[in-house]
Amino acid sequence: MENDVVPSAGYKLVPVPKARFARPFVSPLNLLFPFQLLRSITANAVVLSRLCPKIVIDTGAYVSTPICFAAVISEIKHITQEQNCYTGITNRALAPYAEKIFIAFNACFKYFLRKKSLICGNLCRKIKSWFMRSQPLDR
Repeated sequence: MENDVVPSAGYKLVPVPKARFARPFVSPLNLLFPFQLLRSITANAVVLSRLCPKIVIDTGAYVSTPICFAAVISEIKHITQEQNCYTGITNRALAPYAEKIFIAFNACFKYFLRKKSLICGNLCRKIKSWFMRSQPLDR
């Protein structure tokens, strides 16, 4: 899906290696996870250094983890959008590093610091405009 949607919106899609837990959790494949994660964080850091973004938006799922940790290491601002009523592992792990956390449901407040959190529903465009208000978005 991303291969079609992202370029049609005028953005360049840059594929990077993924890192995710195998199911079931006790699978021997998970012994490789730390190495896959490190490889993915490194690849994402290289992409971020080339693109020089002002912000990284985390929407959860295993794909967000490496890019957001690379952003944290690179000192790039990072915000989280939690669109579910139950917060996943990725958003809980990245929340301490987020500049701001946008949540869709009141039930999520218990997982995040209230001073960082703002309930806004699932409004990705509003998040971007709030954060990038005074700066034009380079495509």
